Amino acid sequence: MAKGGSKKLAIDSWQIQQLGEVLQYFRLKKKEVAKKLEALVENDDQVSCMGAVVGKVTSAIFLSDRLDPRDYRHPKCYLKAFGLNLKEKSSGKFKGQLKITKRGSSTARKYLYFACLRLLNNDPIIAQWYQLKVQHYGNKHKMKAITALMRKIVLALWHVGRGEAFDANKLFTLREVVS
Repeated sequence: MAKGGSKKLAIDSWQIQQLGEVLQYFRLKKKEVAKKLEALVENDDQVSCMGAVVGKVTSAIFLSDRLDPRDYRHPKCYLKAFGLNLKEKSSGKFKGQLKITKRGSSTARKYLYFACLRLLNNDPIIAQWYQLKVQHYGNKHKMKAITALMRKIVLALWHVGRGEAFDANKLFTLREVVS
């Protein structure tokens, strides 16, 4: 029984080694694909401006999900394409609550969420707006504040995709948090 157990251990060790090599191969491939995506985004002026706001790979993902802001005639149409438009939901439990529809691309929303988290860490104006929004909600509903930030960023991306510069001072007014 000891001989069979050591043979099985050797096979398991070999399988783990093979899986490790496959993992290493795909990590390298992932980096190559990311570089190609970044190069494609850099070639388009408006999309490269979007890349400066949310990241080049995130911008490429938006384009792959047919979310090019130049294809939408109004910022609210772009917001709806992401599934971030608000709709009143009522049922036996909930009465007249506003929730996002989630009808757009879930992948685009996921990458937008992470881009917003990066913006929270890197931009002091956005971080201050977020903190005030969280305080306004009573420190309980942080996800509501993130969703509000995602909605604002999508509206800003529509303008950035049309050639305007991203300026957090224009996007966020601290007065609107209080009201």
